[in-house]
Amino acid sequence: MIKLAIILMKHINNWVTRAYCNKVVRLSAATQDLPKSIICNVHGVNPKLLKIGENIVAVRELGQKPFTKGAYFLGKMVWAKGYEELIDLSAKHKADLDGFKLDVFQNGEDANEIQSAARRLDLNLNFQKIRDHADDSLHGYKVFINPSISDMLCTTTAEQGK
Repeated sequence: MIKLAIILMKHINNWVTRAYCNKVVRLSAATQDLPKSIICNVHGVNPKLLKIGENIVAVRELGQKPFTKGAYFLGKMVWAKGYEELIDLSAKHKADLDGFKLDVFQNGEDANEIQSAARRLDLNLNFQKIRDHADDSLHGYKVFINPSISDMLCTTTAEQGK
């Protein structure tokens, strides 16, 4: 039954793509080959992020600590991005995480549900509005948390590797 569903889905994807798309830009050859598709590998790092890294090195060379904040996550707030796992693990280890605060910079269609679940469990998640990856307010964090276990091309993690 699963094999039939896979074959059926592949044909539906091809049919819809042929009917409604002029061009499909695939970010990796690991994704499904579709009609009218080209592969455009994502590579390189935003020059703003390289400058942030250089500034952090300069701060360290002055003997100062560049990372004065704890942990954060920045990204789309949908359950599929690993929020269920993040909330479950945070609740399970709540006693061990006493004093640990996670700042979550987000937006997304599941934001209200996810925030409600975190509040219901009294988790120390501080939800804030989404920001650009290079925003000055994000530079001082020591840890970037990415709860997703399914992102094939996690550009958020790549962009945060300061």
